[in-house]
Amino acid sequence: MTRLSSAAVAAALLLAVSAVPAKVNAATVTWMADNGITAGNITPQVITGSVSSITALSYASDWVEFVVNPSSLSAVTVDVLANFANGPSYPNEFYQLLSGSVSGATVVGPTAVTNTPNFIGLSTGVLYFLELASGGPSTIDNLQTVGTSSLSIQVPTGDNEIGPAPLPGALALFAGGLGLLGFAGLRRSRKTGRSLAS
Repeated sequence: MTRLSSAAVAAALLLAVSAVPAKVNAATVTWMADNGITAGNITPQVITGSVSSITALSYASDWVEFVVNPSSLSAVTVDVLANFANGPSYPNEFYQLLSGSVSGATVVGPTAVTNTPNFIGLSTGVLYFLELASGGPSTIDNLQTVGTSSLSIQVPTGDNEIGPAPLPGALALFAGGLGLLGFAGLRRSRKTGRSLAS
């Protein structure tokens, strides 16, 4: 095989390999600890939790600790629900997301609980704390009652497939040129071989 035809084969392999979509392992979210909130993993990609209490919620005492692995490219969905259907919610309920510790750097918040998912990009291997707080205990007709709230932390499920890498137009032209040069070199070597044989 001549050098030119070897280069043409290498260029063709490069084009074939770059057209295959890459697989990225799915991210996981892992429950580490909680305080004041009952939480845990229901799947490797989902943590759920809830709190029911007659006292007000406090960032320092009502939190869930978790970590995201192995991908920092996946968006994390944080959804805190004030459970109107299951009972009265806490007045002026807020949540915040901190990194490192219960009093660490603020990533998100304080954010009012609106029963709307919040999509957040988080770093791999960092401890995060989702903390809840309220303006007071839950009440109905000025009587203190048990308040309820729930939360969900999740990452996309399944393998994330990244599409084929886009190739510059010049690369295809270059590969085609190498193929033609390889073909021309092959014809030339055959002609030279026949001339010598005669």
